[in-house]
Amino acid sequence: MELSDENERKFNSIIKPKKLENEKFWQMLLNSKNLILGMLDQDSNHELNTFDDFIKIEEEIYTELPNEGKNIEEILETIKLKIVPGFNYENNNFFGYIPRSPTNVSKLGDMLVPIFDQYLGNSIGSPSATAIEGLVVKWIGQMLGYEGGFFGSFTIGGSDANLQAIYSGLVAKLPWDVKKLGMINNKRPIVYCSDQTHLCIKKAMMMLGLGRNSLRIIDTNDNLEIDKEILISTIEDDLKNPKLIPIMIIGNVGTTNSGSIDDIIGLNDISEKYNLWFHIDASYGGFAILSNHSISKHIKKIGLADSIVVDTHKWLFTPMEGGLTLLKNGDLLKNAFSYKAEYLEDTYFNFDTKIMKNFSDYGMALSRKWRGIMIWMNIQFYGLEGISKLITRNIILADILKNMINSNPDLYLHPGSNLGVVCFKHINHQINTKFISRIQQNRTLKIGYTKIKNEKYCRISILGEDLDIEIIKNVYQEIINNFKEI
Repeated sequence: MELSDENERKFNSIIKPKKLENEKFWQMLLNSKNLILGMLDQDSNHELNTFDDFIKIEEEIYTELPNEGKNIEEILETIKLKIVPGFNYENNNFFGYIPRSPTNVSKLGDMLVPIFDQYLGNSIGSPSATAIEGLVVKWIGQMLGYEGGFFGSFTIGGSDANLQAIYSGLVAKLPWDVKKLGMINNKRPIVYCSDQTHLCIKKAMMMLGLGRNSLRIIDTNDNLEIDKEILISTIEDDLKNPKLIPIMIIGNVGTTNSGSIDDIIGLNDISEKYNLWFHIDASYGGFAILSNHSISKHIKKIGLADSIVVDTHKWLFTPMEGGLTLLKNGDLLKNAFSYKAEYLEDTYFNFDTKIMKNFSDYGMALSRKWRGIMIWMNIQFYGLEGISKLITRNIILADILKNMINSNPDLYLHPGSNLGVVCFKHINHQINTKFISRIQQNRTLKIGYTKIKNEKYCRISILGEDLDIEIIKNVYQEIINNFKEI
């Protein structure tokens, strides 16, 4: 087929932009060695950026949209001098949030992802990558006690994974065709969770078009576990309203706020009694089932749930973007998300194995990164035994810190503190308030704070491959020193 002279002229008049050739790419990667090693070797003496630094960091980074490109050396120099200094490394003195602590093995796996750049929407796109992804899903389900026909799919994190799980449960449980009629038909679906449940559940309800009026937030007891009597009473009240349909209970295995764990067996019994979908958000605490700590007995029945969410960047020690939605019945997950399109005709075939799936049929995303490889490498390197030891060590370190706090008459440990989360306060309200304000400006130690039942608590989350007793002792001493200086 001949090209028109005009189109050929137009094409040839556009000079191809410069390209970072493979040889140069490799050279730049080698030249970045010191930058990468510097980030890997960040020790506990690295200073954290505080609110006082934010304006300066923004001024360093802000530029107008560039029209012409720059050379790669200049770009990398900007990263080194202007961007990296604005990072806050989650090193061995970082105990805020739920810290990230990816192993070097999992980092290596994640670094390979853009190099391989495999497509995970269907198995034709990359047979071996989809097989690895499916295998990892199966491994994690087995860790959590699922058997038989369970399956799942990875997302960017626990929040998206919970959204997928709630949607799947509603599609499976509501007595009308949700995919055709929508979430609210002649009745409003009602979902139940505790006042300690992660904020992503509220976001999910809004994104699904149900709104906050479809969410019943149940009070918790002194240990921050959902109050089952209040839950039952609320469900029975809603059953009396012909415009409402109770549909789902959400339990927690390791809340972000305190690490608290709901009564799994009790919630499962209630779900069965009222014919409700039972979902568990185990984003943080789910993998503690692998530990050799007594707390694991409170998690061992997690496989009773109809759906579970876990997040591998917590206690499977990987980089971020390892959220996983698991359903006890994998066919229900496929039913919720499977949809046909003309441009996917070549992916529809009667080929379905234990692990090789068209992942676009099991989640929202069609194009996404290959998340399974970093998790697969971590599990291969450490094995269940090694991962169990890492988790167990973290929980024991939290126990050690709790004992130190309990031995100090000026400090109060919240009884809901569980797993690797330690929530405490000074018994003097004014001192406690001043300490929280003071510690947020500390450049070498990151301690978070939170509210529990409207009271402010200091919050320490212990999660890390390299944490040890000496580090925890130093953290405690730093806390005491700060209190004494107030």
